[in-house]
Amino acid sequence: MTFQGKATPEMELFRTDQYYILVNGEYGLWWDRTTGEFDAKSAWDLASADDPECLGVLYGIVGKIELQSVVDSRLMLIKECAPVGDLPGGKTVYKIKSVTFLQLGPAGDAADLGLKTCKKHQNNKKAGPSGGGIFDIHQKAAFAKTWGTIKSATNTIKNTTQQAAALATSQVKLGKRRDSKDREKFERRILEELQRIFTETDSFYYCLDGDLTNSLQRQCDLKENNKEFLNNRGFWRTVDDRFFWNKHMLQDIISLNCPLADPWIIPVIQGFVQIEHCKVEIGFDPAVNEALEPRYETFTLSLISRRSRFRAGTRYKRRGVDEGGKCANYVETEQIVSHHHHQVSFVQVRGSVPVFWSQPGYKYRPPPRIDK
Repeated sequence: MTFQGKATPEMELFRTDQYYILVNGEYGLWWDRTTGEFDAKSAWDLASADDPECLGVLYGIVGKIELQSVVDSRLMLIKECAPVGDLPGGKTVYKIKSVTFLQLGPAGDAADLGLKTCKKHQNNKKAGPSGGGIFDIHQKAAFAKTWGTIKSATNTIKNTTQQAAALATSQVKLGKRRDSKDREKFERRILEELQRIFTETDSFYYCLDGDLTNSLQRQCDLKENNKEFLNNRGFWRTVDDRFFWNKHMLQDIISLNCPLADPWIIPVIQGFVQIEHCKVEIGFDPAVNEALEPRYETFTLSLISRRSRFRAGTRYKRRGVDEGGKCANYVETEQIVSHHHHQVSFVQVRGSVPVFWSQPGYKYRPPPRIDK
C-alpha cells in the first residue's frame, strides 16, 4: 500500500567558493570546503554568503565519511526517500531510497550530485562556464586566438625540456601514478558499496520529528522523567544509543553542542518499518442504519524492527556476547496498535546466545566453540 500523506520536507543545498551551505527552514549548516569544519547558523545568514549557487534539494544528512589517507572527506546526503506512514502522534517515518556524496575541495565542483532541482532557485542559478551572453562569444574568440599563439610559442620549449625531464622523473611518476590509481580504485569501491547498501537493501529509516529507536514504553518513561529537558533540546539526545546507526558519522555536528545544530542530527535506524491502516467490521447499528449495513472501525498497526549497531555482522562470523554484554545481531521488534488516542505496544527481542562462543572456519555448519 502506498502511503499518501503530507509533503516530504525538503532542504536546500548551496555552494560558494568557500562553503557548502545547507538550509532547512529557519536553520542553516555551513560546511567549510577547505577545513571540513561545520558551523550551525540561522538560515538568514545565507544573505551574507558570497554569490551562493543552489545545487538542488535533499532530504537529510546521514553523516560524514572520513578514512584518512584512503577516502577524502565526504558528506553523505539523502537524495531520495519514501514516506512509510505516520506513527502515533502524526510522526512520519521515511525510508532512504538513495544517497549521494558531497566532496570537499575543488573536486566537488565537477561532481554530479543528481539532486532534484530546487523550484525556488531553478531560474536564478549562478551562470556556469556555458552561460550565454553576447560578451561570451567575443571572449571565447579572443581566448581561442590567444591560446593558439601561446600554444605555438611553447611547443618548442616543451619538446626540449620534457624529454630531459622525463628521463629523470619517469620512475617516480610511475610509482605515484600507480599509488594514485590504487587509491582512486579503492575509494570508488567504498563509495559504490555504500551506495549499494543504501539503495538496494531498503533497510534504513528515519523520522525528522520522532524517535524510532525507543519503544513506546521507553518513550513514555522519558517524557515523564525529562519533560523540561525534552522541551528545550532536540529529541535525538534521548534516543537509544544501540540503534543510532549514524551516530559516529554525525559526531562533528553533535560536537557543536548548539541548538541550531539539532535539526541536522537525524538518527537513522537499520531494520524494517511498516504501517498499515486496518478496517474491522464491528457489527450493525439498526437504530442508526435501517439498511443494516455493517459498521467499521479503523485502527493502525505498526511494525518496527530495530537492529543494534553493536556486534553486527554476517552469520557464523559474529556470535555470542562481548565484554560489555552486547549480543551479536541483536534485534528489537515492536508491534504497536493505535486506535484514536489509545496505543498498545508489544516488544520482542532476539540475538545470539549470550555466552562467549564462536564458529571459526568456512566449512558448512562449523561446530560452535566455547571461548570462555
